[in-house]
Amino acid sequence: MMTVAHRQDAMPHCSRPLVTATLIVVASALLPGGILARQAPRASAESAGDLVLMDYAPDCRHYVSDVTRMWPASGTFLPWQRELLQFVLEYRNAVMTRIRPGRTPDEIPAEAREAMTPVLARTRFSKPVYEAAARKLVETGGGVFSHPVGLAVHDVGSYRRGPLRAGHVFSVDPQLWVPEEHLYIRYEDTVAVTETGVENFTDSLPSELDAIQDVVRERGLVQHFPPTPPERVR
Repeated sequence: MMTVAHRQDAMPHCSRPLVTATLIVVASALLPGGILARQAPRASAESAGDLVLMDYAPDCRHYVSDVTRMWPASGTFLPWQRELLQFVLEYRNAVMTRIRPGRTPDEIPAEAREAMTPVLARTRFSKPVYEAAARKLVETGGGVFSHPVGLAVHDVGSYRRGPLRAGHVFSVDPQLWVPEEHLYIRYEDTVAVTETGVENFTDSLPSELDAIQDVVRERGLVQHFPPTPPERVR
């Protein structure tokens, strides 16, 4: 399934409506219980255990952003979905709050790794493979410091050659893989390094699981504007 997002609140500082006609790949039907990143799914209805991944890039005055959120196809997170997504969210937050000028993209994940030690200790994983995946994310960073963002979603240049400086703009994109179950879990936001820390350009979008679930349950365009019956088209 491929669709298009139309959110006008993803960059709150923008004074004009956002153009968000970015291709979104939803691959929840490809494998039971989860998704495989950026693969075309079979033409089948989503099941209760599927997760939807939306990776999109609203733009504002020729500048773009990059954001990813995941939600349950059923509208309600299952316990294992909450377990994994909540852990990735906590890791994302641990990294995000430590982004500041003068520190390198290698030093910040090391600080976040230390902060995640008590989180790992208190988390009761439902499966050993989930715990292994979580520990690997914390140990490796899971690609958390991703590509630069600017006039293009994957912009040119690099911010990784030294300490971060005010004005660096890039994607924070931690990714957790459970290869045994073909699961791929992630959050993504676009951030800018400031003189004193970091600003999350995509912070207006819901991140907490209950908030995401509430948005999923809202009435959408199809409910507000039902399809025209075929007999009326003729």
